[in-house]
Amino acid sequence: MPDIIIPAPFVKQVPTTEIPITQDPLEGHFATYNSEGKLAFTPIESFRKIISTGNVGEATPTSSPTPWAPGDADLFEKWDVTTAGTYTNFKDASNNPIVVSADPDLKNNLVQIWVTNGVSKKELSEKRESTPDGVIAKDNPEAVSGGKVYDSFETLKSGKDTVHFTTTNHYIDKTTAVGTTPTLQGSAGWNLSSVIDVLSTDIIIRRGSAVLNSSSAAEIYCLDIDGKYLGYINKNSTSYQIAVSEMPAGTRKLRTNSQVSYVGEFSITKTAFIATEAVKDLDKIGELNKLVISDNAFTNGIAGYLNSVGGEVLGSTSWKVTPFLAVYEGEKVYYTGITSAAVYPLWGYDAKFNPVVLLSAQGTFTDKEVVIPAGVVYIKASARNSAGDTQRLTSTHFDQNKVDPNNIAKGYINDSFFPSKTWARSGEVICLNVNGFVNKHPRDYSRDTFFNAPNGNEDFIRLIPTSDVQIPIRQKQPNGVSVVLGYVNIKVGLNANSPASALYFMHFGDSTVKCTTNSGIEGAIINEVSRRLTGIGYNLTPATAPAALALTNINFIGTIGDQAIKHEGRGGWSFSDYLNLASKSGTTNAFWNTGVSGSVKFDLGYYLTQNNFTGVNSTASNLIILCQLGWNDVFTYTPAQIEAFAKQWLDLIRTQKSGVRVKLISMQLPPVDVYKDYGTSTRQQSYVSTMQRVMTIARIFEKIALDPTYSSWVEHISYMGTFFPDNAYPTTDLTVNKRDSGTKKVYTDDVHPIAAGYAQMADTLFYNILYNYCQ
Repeated sequence: MPDIIIPAPFVKQVPTTEIPITQDPLEGHFATYNSEGKLAFTPIESFRKIISTGNVGEATPTSSPTPWAPGDADLFEKWDVTTAGTYTNFKDASNNPIVVSADPDLKNNLVQIWVTNGVSKKELSEKRESTPDGVIAKDNPEAVSGGKVYDSFETLKSGKDTVHFTTTNHYIDKTTAVGTTPTLQGSAGWNLSSVIDVLSTDIIIRRGSAVLNSSSAAEIYCLDIDGKYLGYINKNSTSYQIAVSEMPAGTRKLRTNSQVSYVGEFSITKTAFIATEAVKDLDKIGELNKLVISDNAFTNGIAGYLNSVGGEVLGSTSWKVTPFLAVYEGEKVYYTGITSAAVYPLWGYDAKFNPVVLLSAQGTFTDKEVVIPAGVVYIKASARNSAGDTQRLTSTHFDQNKVDPNNIAKGYINDSFFPSKTWARSGEVICLNVNGFVNKHPRDYSRDTFFNAPNGNEDFIRLIPTSDVQIPIRQKQPNGVSVVLGYVNIKVGLNANSPASALYFMHFGDSTVKCTTNSGIEGAIINEVSRRLTGIGYNLTPATAPAALALTNINFIGTIGDQAIKHEGRGGWSFSDYLNLASKSGTTNAFWNTGVSGSVKFDLGYYLTQNNFTGVNSTASNLIILCQLGWNDVFTYTPAQIEAFAKQWLDLIRTQKSGVRVKLISMQLPPVDVYKDYGTSTRQQSYVSTMQRVMTIARIFEKIALDPTYSSWVEHISYMGTFFPDNAYPTTDLTVNKRDSGTKKVYTDDVHPIAAGYAQMADTLFYNILYNYCQ
C-alpha cells in the first residue's frame, strides 16, 4: 500500500502567510556572489539610485550642466540630445565644446551627453527598430527596399507598432515660426516626447491629454527631416488617428505633448504602409504574388551629396542625398536626377555600409535603370536640388514567373493584386469587391479576408468619398493574427468641368468592347460612359442610372455600331491579331494599311485619316485610346508573349503618333464557380478558374503602366475591384436531376456580362475620365 504521512499531534497546520518571520534576508535586496565567492545581499534601493542617477532632461545648444568645482561632491549627469549643434557649455577633457551632428549622430543614434565632475562626453547608442512586440527587427536584403522583416509571424501582430519615447517637462510654442528650430519651453505641467521619426505613408494614433485650442501648446508638433518646425495638429481629443499625409507637407518627425496630471495613456502608435514591410514566415502566410513599387527614397533625403569615394558631404542645400536603402542582387532601381563633376548619382555599399562600387557615372537622367550587382547590400543616391529639379529613386519588385497561371493556381487564397489607383467621384456611392483584390473563394472561410474600414466586411465596402482615401484589406491567419494584404488607393474627382479644349476617346478591343453578346447593345460600355459625361449615349439601367452630366469638348470616335457612340471592338481579337491580320472571322481591321511595308500594317494615322477624324491633332495629343484587350490573349498566349505583344502595339502607335495616350483596361471578374477544362497544352492548366487569367492580365498591364518607358502616357485601369459578378452575367435554371423538379442557377457565360454588368464597367471608366480630364 502507498506510504501515508500522518501529522504529529503537536504540529499545527496554518497558512504560510500566518507563519511569523522575524526578517526575510532577501526583503528589499537581491543576492549575488562577491569577489570571494560568498553570498552577498545588495539593497535594491541602492541599485535603483545608482542606475537613475543623473537623468537631468533634454539639452539644447544653449543649455548648461550643473556647476561643479574641485572639492565638491562627485556629480554625474546625463542629458538627452535631439538637436544638432555645438553645445558650448558642455566641455570635454580637452576643454572643447561637444558637437552633435544631424547625420550620422542623430540620424543613426540615440544621443546623450554625460557629464562627470564638469567633464562632458558624447555618448551614442545605435538606434534599433523594434517590431510590434519589442523584438528587434533585422534588415533583410531580400525584403522590399527600405522595408523590414519580422523574425516570426507572431511578432507581426495587428500591423501596429507602439513607439517608445522618453519625456521631459517641456512644451513647444505652437506659434513657432515655420522653418525654424523650435525652442523647448520648460514647464512642470507638461510631458514632451522625444523626437519620433515617421514616413509619408505612416498612419499615427495619438493618445494623451486633450489640449485646449487656446493653449500655447499642442497635441502633435510636425517637423521636417532636419527638425525644423512645420506646424501642429490639435484636435482637443485624448485619442485619434491621423495620417502623416494629412499633416503639413514634408513632415518626417513628430513630438507630442500631454499634461503631467493626465492619468490616461500617453502614447504614439504607427501603422506602416504594407509596401514597406515583408514577412519572412512564408510557410504560414504564403507568398503574396503582387507588384510592389517602392516609395521615392528622396522623400526622406537631406541636404548633401555623394562624392567620388561614396562618402557624404552634408549641409549643402543645393543637393539632396537619400538615406541608405536595402537592396538585393539583381534588383532593378530607377534613378532620376542631375549631378555634376563633383557629385555622384548612385553608390553601392556592403553589409557594413562601406562603399564598394559606383553604380552610375555623372549626368542627367530620367528613370535610369540600374541592376544591383553582387556584393551590394545598401545603396545611396544624390542629385541637384534646384528649383524645378526632380529627384527620384525607386525600385520595382516584380517576378514575371509569378504571373504564370500554373504557379498562381497552387496557392490562390493568398494571391492578391492591388492596382496603384482606383477612381471615384466625390459625393457618389462607390462599392468595392474584396474578391477583386484578393483571389479568395467567397465561401472559403479558412482565412477571413475583409475590408478593414467602416461599412466594410468580408465581401465588400460601400463608400461615399469626398477626398482621396486609402482602404486596407486584412486577412486573418490560422493563429488569429490579422495582417494587411494591401491598400486600395482611391483617387476622388472633386469637380465635373468640361475640358478646356476638345478631347477624343476611342474604345478599342474585343467582344467586351463590342458588347452585343448578352446585352444586344453595340458599344454598350462606351455609350453609357458618354451618356454619363455628356448626356449623349445609351442608358443601360434606366431604373438605377445616375443622372447624366452635360459636359462639352468630350468626343468619341469609332467605326463600328448602330448607336450614337461608335467603337472599335472586334469579337475574338487579341493584340497579335490587330498587329498581324487584315481581317478575322469576317471582320476587317480598320487600322490595316496595305501601303505600309513589312508584315505589321497597323497604322493609327491611316485609320484617323481614312475615317475623317480631323479633330484629332497631328500628334494625337488630344486622343486617348481606351484599350480593352485580354480575354482572347490570355486563352491563347503565355504571359511573356502577351506582354511582348502589348508593348509592340504601344511602341508602334507612339512612333506613329507621338502624343497619343492609352488606358490599358484589364478584365472584369468572372462569376463564382466557373471552371473550364482548357486541355493539356503547355500554356494552360486544366480546370483553373478564369479568375487566374483575369489577375494575370491585370499584373501585366500594371507592370507596363509603371514602367518608366510608358508611365508618362500609359495608365492601367482595373475593372476587378469595382465589379460585382453575382448579378452581372446571364444565368439559367437547370433541374438537379431527372427525378424531381428542383432547380439550381448556373451561369451560361463567364466572359460577357449582361447590360447591368456592362454598366458597372462603364462607371469605372467614367470615374477615371472625370478625375483625369474634367477637374
